[in-house]
Amino acid sequence: MHFIFLFLYFAFVSGVVLFTIAPLRRRLITWHRIWHVRPLLIAETPHLRDAAFLGAIQVESCLLGSPLTATPCVWWQLTIKEDRGRNYWITLGQRTSSVPFLVQDTSGTLVVDPRKSTPYLRTKASAGDPVLWNAPDLSETLLHLSQAGILDKKWLNPRRVWIRERYLVPNDMIYVQGWLVDALPHSRLSSFTKAPLIISDVGRSPLLSDLGVQIASLSFLIGISIICPGLLLWGFW
Repeated sequence: MHFIFLFLYFAFVSGVVLFTIAPLRRRLITWHRIWHVRPLLIAETPHLRDAAFLGAIQVESCLLGSPLTATPCVWWQLTIKEDRGRNYWITLGQRTSSVPFLVQDTSGTLVVDPRKSTPYLRTKASAGDPVLWNAPDLSETLLHLSQAGILDKKWLNPRRVWIRERYLVPNDMIYVQGWLVDALPHSRLSSFTKAPLIISDVGRSPLLSDLGVQIASLSFLIGISIICPGLLLWGFW
């Protein structure tokens, strides 16, 4: 009997660790990158390096339209989640625009290539509610997004659905960090091997704080998952 409880304990701990280790590792790597790279002026930064900047979004060509609210923007991301019961949410679909945009500071301008980026942005618009059970029916909204090519298929008779939209508009102040390459007419910032482009509209210090809280929460979850069942098992043994 003792060996059965021991097996269940290790199975539970292994499941929690496997579930949390990947997001914890990603956040630790991102926090480390941001902490060790200080924002510089665009004109004063050497190329071919991991570089960070604080600047305002500029418009050089036509704006995009966000898929949920049709907001004129330079970049958008739409995430659609569905509750499969007991507040277990899965992602039905996620789409992100890939058109480069310009960021400018007091010294110059650079092109930001958002492909394969990791955005840390505040939600600008949403439909549905992840908390309330009496959320509105979003079947028509999902059908419209499917017809527009945002979703891979038509989702008929969905359960509780939560649609979240993020976007960046002209003159937004953002923090960006990625691989800087010299190009004409402007230098280019993009993702590079094992280090995606970071985009944030909350600034460098708040982003470090948010990531620190997430790292502490995941570490606490792992610790509690190991200690509490272990103490119970010890008492039973």
